[in-house]
Amino acid sequence: MKYLDYRTNLNKYIQLSTTFCILILGLFSYGCANKSYEAKPETISNKKLIKESYKLYNSGKPEQALFALNEAIQKNPQAAMLYYNRALCFQKKGLLDKALNDYNQAHSLQPDSIPILINRAKIYSSLSEEDRAIDDLKKALKIDPQNALVHYNLGMIYSDLNRFEASITYYNKAIKNKPGMDQAYNNRGIAYLKTKKTEKAIKEFSKAISINSQQAKYYFNCASALIHKASYEKAISNYTKAVSLDPDYAPAFFNRGILRIHLGKKSLGCSDLSIACDLGLGCDRLRQMRDLNYCQEKQTQ
Repeated sequence: MKYLDYRTNLNKYIQLSTTFCILILGLFSYGCANKSYEAKPETISNKKLIKESYKLYNSGKPEQALFALNEAIQKNPQAAMLYYNRALCFQKKGLLDKALNDYNQAHSLQPDSIPILINRAKIYSSLSEEDRAIDDLKKALKIDPQNALVHYNLGMIYSDLNRFEASITYYNKAIKNKPGMDQAYNNRGIAYLKTKKTEKAIKEFSKAISINSQQAKYYFNCASALIHKASYEKAISNYTKAVSLDPDYAPAFFNRGILRIHLGKKSLGCSDLSIACDLGLGCDRLRQMRDLNYCQEKQTQ
């Protein structure tokens, strides 16, 4: 039955750890950092403004934080950390050109700062200027060749470019320098899957899960890999774990539904497709099933 080709969903919904890990210097902190970086000593004349911007940013109010940072920059125009943190506010608001301008200014004041290079690379990547992003990250590696975060971000860029062998090389280096980096295992697993190394992919996803068992996408990706090995029941178990962690995970409901129907579990499969449709995914497929009298219309009370 061609309409039950669940494999076609793999490449569409498989989930990279796509958050480009950024470092936040001076005022703010971010969990992806694998080591701490400090701004060079600078004279900051108005500590009240710094604390205010910190509080506003971490309260999800980048607009208000910008006002405090603008005033601080007027008083301290040579402070790289202020331009850096203002760039983060612009970045959070989606004002990438303004963020890039501030990262450029911060870099001119502190050219050996790895956080500035990493975050500017993120902007370049968002603007589809991958060559510039790669150049910044390789500059960062010259400063710190063992920096796991830089290797990880290079792996992500090469994955985006479909250069999976190169991405695997950088994920290898990230994991070597930070063995507990679950995002790197997940992304290396996807690169293996894209290069048809399914067994290796399953091991990578399993390793990511062993480090961080609360990420729904790791179970989803593992399930998608298991399908390639015809391990259907294990795949269903992993999709089930994914939706238990994230009840709004539409692709997991959709794929589990298609797979259950393939295995003859029509009622369960149709129920999954209905949930996925309610979440905004796969309604065309569900209508197709209903047109074929394979799934029934949801009964209204």
